[in-house]
Amino acid sequence: MSKRLAIVFRMHRIGILLCITLFCLTAAPASVHAQHTVAHSVTVLEQTQTIHYPDSITFTLKVRAPGTTFSTAWISIDSDTSSFQGVEQVTPRTSGDTTVFTLDQKLTKYNMPSVGTTVEYHWELKDSANNSERLPSQKFLVFDNRFPWQSKQEGNIQIKWYNQPDEFGHIALQKAKEAEQRICQSLGTSLTEVITIWIYGNRDDFQKSLPPQISEWVGGVTFWGSHEIMMEAEGIGDLNLESTLPHELTHAIEMNMLQEKVRTPSWFDEGLAVYHERFPRPQYQEIFEQAVKENNLIPLVELDTFPEEELQAELAYAQSWQLVSYLYTKYGADKIRAFLNEMRPGDLSFEEALKKTFGVDITQLENEWHLSLNLPATLTPTPTTKVKETPTAEITPTVQVTPQSTPASEVTPEEPLTQPNILIITGGSAIAVAAFLGIVFLLANQHRLKKKREREWFEQQMVSIFTTSETAGPVCPKCGYQNRIGAKFCRLDGEPLSQSGTSGFTPRPDLPYTHPDRYTVQHPPTQEQLDPHLSLPDQH
Repeated sequence: MSKRLAIVFRMHRIGILLCITLFCLTAAPASVHAQHTVAHSVTVLEQTQTIHYPDSITFTLKVRAPGTTFSTAWISIDSDTSSFQGVEQVTPRTSGDTTVFTLDQKLTKYNMPSVGTTVEYHWELKDSANNSERLPSQKFLVFDNRFPWQSKQEGNIQIKWYNQPDEFGHIALQKAKEAEQRICQSLGTSLTEVITIWIYGNRDDFQKSLPPQISEWVGGVTFWGSHEIMMEAEGIGDLNLESTLPHELTHAIEMNMLQEKVRTPSWFDEGLAVYHERFPRPQYQEIFEQAVKENNLIPLVELDTFPEEELQAELAYAQSWQLVSYLYTKYGADKIRAFLNEMRPGDLSFEEALKKTFGVDITQLENEWHLSLNLPATLTPTPTTKVKETPTAEITPTVQVTPQSTPASEVTPEEPLTQPNILIITGGSAIAVAAFLGIVFLLANQHRLKKKREREWFEQQMVSIFTTSETAGPVCPKCGYQNRIGAKFCRLDGEPLSQSGTSGFTPRPDLPYTHPDRYTVQHPPTQEQLDPHLSLPDQH
């Protein structure tokens, strides 16, 4: 089955310090200021940066300086992403009065820039007399130059694709614009920056474009700071255009709205993004219901960042989606917009804004949510203890007592430990340690068996999830999304739908789902399984 799971790529959240050296890329070698003259009769003959993406990058500088011998040079690199910065020393090669500086570096997970990064760099030369010459700075945009990219743009949305007809770019742009309008209206904001969406034509091309530390199951990435989205879609009918695209666009719009002034937990970011997908993954509901049944939800404190293991990541996405859906259900879309606007100036932290808007902190929210799912409380109620009354002091007459000496023979001496007592204590300690180790072993074994059962269950779900159904859901007249009978809330404005689930709706059998070859079973997902509407289980 093709993996469509998308995450937000936050370099600073996964602990990666990409410093020391940045190596940048362009589509082809380009000369910059071919005859630029600086002090001391130094003439720049050539200045290029060439990329063999994603393997290596070459920076070249060629200068002429009659009568000057250069001993070394430095290339200093800065970018709009703080991790991609550094200084590298380069040894010159001199022939006559011409000197060439070349930096050829392999790209690794420690120095691979993300697509869309704006890079600024400059050379500084040092001669044998210790004189320095700094050349003017140059700027360029990092992009994957392996493919002949085509481009379309409308407003603040730009689509880039390759090896597909012009119609593909037109439809992808339409879907992105529709998602932008819907998400911005839902969040109460508007885009102020251009978002570029790079659509790779297949899984292999997409994975090779990512930094090596990104998990293989990732299906889309949004880069903080550069306003760039990377995803895959094999054609016009690919479900990723209905799910991954709005998912990543939600991340980009949220970033643009908050401007990185507030650190938000992954469960909120990803839950918000899945909530705004047009067709969330059908198995999310199954995974969540199974976790609720087994009382095996991941604690929110562990979802500040997401797990790397795929099965746990699936549950993390499903759980985050359901929690954000709970917020929309209980408090409504207006409250969500108010919550985001509280964080917008950057004066309040995530939890402070949560407390101000909803009246609960994260632990209280988690507790309320668990109770709504008929799960045990996550918070232990504080017991109320009765305060003892302070007794009133009574005045009593003082009785003089004549002290009497106690005979020494009546004092019982402390009995020393005998050899049998020592053996009993030692043996008891050994038994306690053995019992403790046995309990630890049993718990560890139960944990392994539980994980094995979880994996077996998940594999079974992957085989059985895409089954046929004759249930045809109606379409919401506001947001236009197919939904099953019983859906409760519109995905556009969060307002309640008709109780019957049918009033005012027109069937839409023409809505796309995906190409069936993308799945490991023969049946494509049904309209019921592709329901984007929130329909939580009835609470009793």
